[in-house]
Amino acid sequence: MSSINIQAQACVACEGKPSPENTPCAVCDAGQPAANAEPVAWFIDWPDEPDLGHYLAESPVDGARSRALVFHDTAPVAAQAQQKKIKALESEVSGLRAARIAYASEFPPDAEGDPDVGNIHANIRKLKAQAQQDANMIYCGCGDLYPANSYGAGFIAAAGHCENCDAAQDRGTDKVDAALLNALLALVAYAEWNTCIHEDTHRGGGIWEICNDCGAKWADDEGGKPAFEWPQEIRIARALIDAACKETGR
Repeated sequence: MSSINIQAQACVACEGKPSPENTPCAVCDAGQPAANAEPVAWFIDWPDEPDLGHYLAESPVDGARSRALVFHDTAPVAAQAQQKKIKALESEVSGLRAARIAYASEFPPDAEGDPDVGNIHANIRKLKAQAQQDANMIYCGCGDLYPANSYGAGFIAAAGHCENCDAAQDRGTDKVDAALLNALLALVAYAEWNTCIHEDTHRGGGIWEICNDCGAKWADDEGGKPAFEWPQEIRIARALIDAACKETGR
């Protein structure tokens, strides 16, 4: 008498074929599946995105690796042990279905108002993309957010809040050190005075544009003269000065 066990029709290690030592792999647990075997479930995973996990489904899933689980004739085993394996698998399938519904319930429902189990992984990818975008944003206490390299972000870094927001009302008792502000004003003025912004240029030869003030030059075949931008440090310092002047009424 022979019994049955459930195996993946396409094994990860041997693709459904016996191993070189003619021993079963960890997934299939035996050799080839029985001929014309009907799948009892599908093992779903994403090899290129292992963090999305895996689960058992009743049918293949588009965009995922879907491996059929079929009954396979094996050597005789005790009926009691076989029933125990089947019950364990049924329990696992039930638990995975419940977990899948729980995951789907964390996202908006489908068109019928039910948990959108068909788009769990698409929703997870959207959530990860949003988290990555938010990681590059700076938040103010009022709820507004700004790109990390923007003027608004520099203002928040300097003043602790964005311009004219409700969070600024809680900072009325904070005092700005006048000496520090004066030193910062002088430092920014010095940097601006000694930085050439290349406003006055002339052509040199056939391809060169040359600054009349500092002598810097740019070749047309290398992109030409770029638009001038103040360094990030100067922009942040200006934001701090603006915030301090508003608080002190200067």
